[in-house]
Amino acid sequence: MDRHEVVAVLPLSARFTWKENGETGERDTNARVYSQGFKDPREMPTYTGIPNIHSIYIAIIYMLSKDFSMMKTDVSGAFLQDSPDFPDKKPKELSKFTDEQYKIVKKKRKELKEGEIYIADKALYGGPGLARIFSTKAKTELKELGFEEIDESIHVQRETNTNEVNAVIYHHVDDFKGGAMDIEEIFSKYRHRLSLGSLVRVVDGEVAKFVGIEQMRQGKKMFLSQASFLNLLCIDDLLPEKKHVVREEDMKVSEDDMIDLSLKPCYQSLIGTLGWAVRTQPKVQPFFSILSSRANCISKKLMECLALVLQALKERPFSLELRGIDISTLLLYIFNDSSFFTLSKEGRQAWMHFLVDATWRLESDDEWNLVTCGSKRTKQKFISSTSCEMVSMVDGVKAAYKTRDIAFRLFGKLPRVIVVMDSKPLYDQIESGLARSEPRMQGTLDYLMQEIGGEGLDAQVVWVKRELQRADVLTRAVWW
Repeated sequence: MDRHEVVAVLPLSARFTWKENGETGERDTNARVYSQGFKDPREMPTYTGIPNIHSIYIAIIYMLSKDFSMMKTDVSGAFLQDSPDFPDKKPKELSKFTDEQYKIVKKKRKELKEGEIYIADKALYGGPGLARIFSTKAKTELKELGFEEIDESIHVQRETNTNEVNAVIYHHVDDFKGGAMDIEEIFSKYRHRLSLGSLVRVVDGEVAKFVGIEQMRQGKKMFLSQASFLNLLCIDDLLPEKKHVVREEDMKVSEDDMIDLSLKPCYQSLIGTLGWAVRTQPKVQPFFSILSSRANCISKKLMECLALVLQALKERPFSLELRGIDISTLLLYIFNDSSFFTLSKEGRQAWMHFLVDATWRLESDDEWNLVTCGSKRTKQKFISSTSCEMVSMVDGVKAAYKTRDIAFRLFGKLPRVIVVMDSKPLYDQIESGLARSEPRMQGTLDYLMQEIGGEGLDAQVVWVKRELQRADVLTRAVWW
């Protein structure tokens, strides 16, 4: 290859590698000579190529709405895991390889010479060149095949005449999923260019796993769960002798608590697990928010609280329901709420976004098509619950721009936006345009009205009774 074609110069080496079966967890070991930065000792997380899970939900809703067939696959050998050493003596775990085969691999390794240029098209998990070498290649290939990236790692193909989306493909690092009327034909046609492995069709009534999420399709509905992912957790040793429901006051760190920083690695690992789990169980957001903020003051009691929350999720996993909708009546509901702590003058703010159609009822108990939500404790000081609610509403409205934009790129039209609130004083202030009780909040109110007005979301604001406020469940850590 020519010098101008060189992207990067990296050390070369070889390894025995293994590929983990995503369904069974078993490791299939192979002897391969490999390259890409083995002399670099740094460990790097595999984050590049990971789409926003909320954008994936919107993509699934679109595919269900169009009644697309769906398939999943992965890039064959895109990433390989390995042990850090290449021993002279054959290790026991490689007993299925003969001594002669092992000699061949060691000999091949010696053929890699310093100073020579090699073309590398695969990388190892944790390698410094991983992000550039795979994700860039995958996106380039999809672009050349006529796909447009509308969000990180989410690609669509459009009809030439109407500009309507006729195919959706998204990938979570090297795992691909797509939907189209002819998705099998699309994947089969480009299989060689994308180095795809076996194709698996998403069949009605059967569970199909995708990056740890179990997806079951039933016609124009899909149920997402992480029950099997949670069942793999081994936390029995961390649970207290007497189990109990975790309350918000249990997660507070008092002066009497013995801080034990030796628990930090385990605690952070489990926090990551909980953060992964809230993708399909949004009502646990307040627990995740509180526990993750305590990462630098860990005690045995706090570790037990975290273990109890994860154990409760194992015993009672929830499913997120997504449905296909009537695109002609596309609606985006924004629910905003907050809780106000009188003594500290602080609060917890929460919001939820539902992408639905005219059949969705505000008064109903249905909670399908929840595409994104948020819950956070604020350190800002407020005079009243009304000002706390106003700031919460600003956050929910600002986040709605991303939701609306992805919906527009997929559905080809902007959803009509409806903002739902249960604070009558704030509703009256929005109606009048005046922050009468707290003049210092007038600037925030002006900004809020600008964002929900004609130059912003052009939203309709609706006041409801508290029992109809769906975001209320995210304003405090209460097990329901």
